[in-house]
Amino acid sequence: MDEIIMRRLKHLQTLEENHESDFQARCGDGRSSPEERRADLRDALSADWNRKRKTSASPMPPKALPNGWRKEHWKTQQAMAAHYAGVTTANKNEAVEALTAYEAQFAGNAAA
Repeated sequence: MDEIIMRRLKHLQTLEENHESDFQARCGDGRSSPEERRADLRDALSADWNRKRKTSASPMPPKALPNGWRKEHWKTQQAMAAHYAGVTTANKNEAVEALTAYEAQFAGNAAA
């Protein structure tokens, strides 16, 4: 009985030792190193990011800021800066500066 148990344990140990190479041989994608897989994943994510940025930056005609935007809450001004100017701001001053610059740019485009 001990002989059977010892053979089973040895067989399981062999399976555990060879599992990774057997799995890669049967189901692997043929790449040998994790660095290559990471590089491919990094390239795919980068390409996806660039594609999304190009589609989101589609030329939209500039819109005028709503009246009274300076009286809005600073969180609303941040959202407006992100929506109109496409700028992420950290505080009220940055949001007001971005919206002011956008307003000046819009006034310049409207005059031209």
